[in-house]
Amino acid sequence: NKLQDSICRLNPSEILLETGMDAAVEEKLRKILQIKSAQCNISQYRHEQDERLAERHFGGNLPDDPEVRAAIELLLAYLHYILKIDFSHINKLTEIVQNEYMALDASTLRNLELLRNTSDLTTKGSLFGVLNATKTSMGARKLRSAIEFPLLNIGEIVRRQEAVAVFMDNLPVQESLSEILKKIC
Repeated sequence: NKLQDSICRLNPSEILLETGMDAAVEEKLRKILQIKSAQCNISQYRHEQDERLAERHFGGNLPDDPEVRAAIELLLAYLHYILKIDFSHINKLTEIVQNEYMALDASTLRNLELLRNTSDLTTKGSLFGVLNATKTSMGARKLRSAIEFPLLNIGEIVRRQEAVAVFMDNLPVQESLSEILKKIC
């Protein structure tokens, strides 16, 4: 159930599986995706294990869990193989710690129309659609993440509110920053 909810929340366009994984697990994952995220592509890739790839890339700042490290290795190798570009701009990993955020399952996200409306599955009329006045795709992703993963920590909520208040109380700074952000690709 947690995997299904995570897939619905993240709404990935692609999921990467290592070639040769357990056939029963793969079949179950395909069924989940067929129901929950039909547009998601499943790619399979096998690479020669180079446990130092992630370490070299992230400078040793990696999680201790060997399965997480293996997933990071697979993803990096796949990206290098497919796109053949420099990934030095990807320099940070962010762990989603479940007990720091309110647990919203897929049906809650759907029924409250937090990200998409239920009639045509667009953002029009959803909470995200109403709030989204962002100037960059990075800002839109950040807003979407804030809606999908509501904070539970009161201190963090207040800190976020205070940051927003700085811009709400200072219109010239808000407009200046808005113009600068419009120029970001």
